[in-house]
Amino acid sequence: MLVENYIKHSKEQTGEKLNEVIIYLLQLRPESEYRISSSPLATKIYDMLYSKEKYIYNEKVMICLLELGYFRKELGGSDKPLLYSKFLSYMLENSSNPFIKYAICRQIIQDQNEKKASAVSIDINLTEIKSLVRPILQLYQGNSFRLATLAAITLCSLCFKIREIQQFIMQEGLEIILQQLNPRDEDLLQYTLQLLKYLMSVPQNIQVFPARSSMMYSA
Repeated sequence: MLVENYIKHSKEQTGEKLNEVIIYLLQLRPESEYRISSSPLATKIYDMLYSKEKYIYNEKVMICLLELGYFRKELGGSDKPLLYSKFLSYMLENSSNPFIKYAICRQIIQDQNEKKASAVSIDINLTEIKSLVRPILQLYQGNSFRLATLAAITLCSLCFKIREIQQFIMQEGLEIILQQLNPRDEDLLQYTLQLLKYLMSVPQNIQVFPARSSMMYSA
């Protein structure tokens, strides 16, 4: 309720107070510090991304805020370029909590679905999408079938009808995709085949696929 109320009243004074409470509950700070700084959330996130020091936070609150789209709202309009996508990439790469990874993938899928359903034409930021592809490919390659399946669905969502991203995933992740064709898990296999279907809609990928797949299996 707290986050929903903030989103509803974000432009009012009440919203500012609610946001202060949310940021406090998140407890995002360098591990060596005991007090929560009064810096804006975007500044805290930016500092975390580029700091050599380990940051800590309340994981349950982080999951809740990710699932409710709080970070998209707070960071999406930041004056710091690509802060939202860099934050998601950072969390995918640095968090060991699988539920944070689940929440991020579901949020990315929701973001892409909303963009596709929007009646207003939205410019596609290829750099933003590419920054997400690599950590999602790593998740896709992992040992958890559930996380790998969700990563495959996320990749499908990111590359659907976007030629440049389809080519980028082919370039960066074909070996990983071919490894996941092993029918160890029905859902993972299903979404891997769906991903390949999207990638094969690009003529250049069709030309590359036989050569690279035969090299992999001959090795």
